[in-house]
Amino acid sequence: MNKQAILIIAHNYSNLEILNKQLDVLDSECFDIFIHIDRKSKMRIEDIKKCENSKMHIYKKFRTYWGHSSQVYCELFLIRKALETEEKYDYLHLISGEDFPLKKPEKIHAYFNKHYGKEFVHFQCLKLTEKKVYWNKYYRFIRNHNDASWSRRIDIKLLHLQMRLKIDRTKRRDIKLYTGANWFSITDKFAEFAISKSELMKKLRFTAHPDEIYMQTILYNSEFKNNLYYQGFDDNYDSCKRLIDWKRGKPYIWKMEDLKEIEESNFFFARKFDINTDRKIIDYLNKKLK
Repeated sequence: MNKQAILIIAHNYSNLEILNKQLDVLDSECFDIFIHIDRKSKMRIEDIKKCENSKMHIYKKFRTYWGHSSQVYCELFLIRKALETEEKYDYLHLISGEDFPLKKPEKIHAYFNKHYGKEFVHFQCLKLTEKKVYWNKYYRFIRNHNDASWSRRIDIKLLHLQMRLKIDRTKRRDIKLYTGANWFSITDKFAEFAISKSELMKKLRFTAHPDEIYMQTILYNSEFKNNLYYQGFDDNYDSCKRLIDWKRGKPYIWKMEDLKEIEESNFFFARKFDINTDRKIIDYLNKKLK
């Protein structure tokens, strides 16, 4: 029985307790854990709970910003680190430090082991929405380096200038773009393939939200599209087995009042939680799943 790898992107120091309770549940012989802490975060490597059964690898390399290429570079970094170890991982699961498992490690491992060969990647649709086309049509220079308000204002001015000059970067693309959630569960084989195609980031580097495009585009422009667990392309999160609600929030923060929905779902991870919004739901899941 091969282990599976849990890849965690963490940044929010105020929710460090969620991350540590998440590790409390995931710590098992089923998983090894690879964590990247945002270099901007006050969170330190020594703040992270040590696991007894899972091998842990913790890094603090990238400054990551919401909605731009640093997120993808961080994902690819964690995938590479997992593939470089002597251990063979059948699946690699990407989650955030504000997610939480909904099932015990043995059940998560057994389900993906049973479905080995399937790729659990979410697709919003088979055609980019007008908003996503807009994000990728024009270069976004400044936001790639800094998320300060002054840099965003400069970026918007440059964007408007390029729009007036009618520089359309999508016309020179030799690959069709697809979009979906950036949280996934993928096989070792597809992970290796995705790493081998990382040159795509040269084309996506100065776009907005490339983390919601990279994995979907790599997958659907390859033979791996035949291995998708879910073929619906209709924004159904059953495709990646994550409980995420964008209708009630950005995304919605799960609370104790949602317990029935959480427990009746057939998903394995939920996003997202906030210790200051509702601590009870975290304590409950932690106690139930430990």
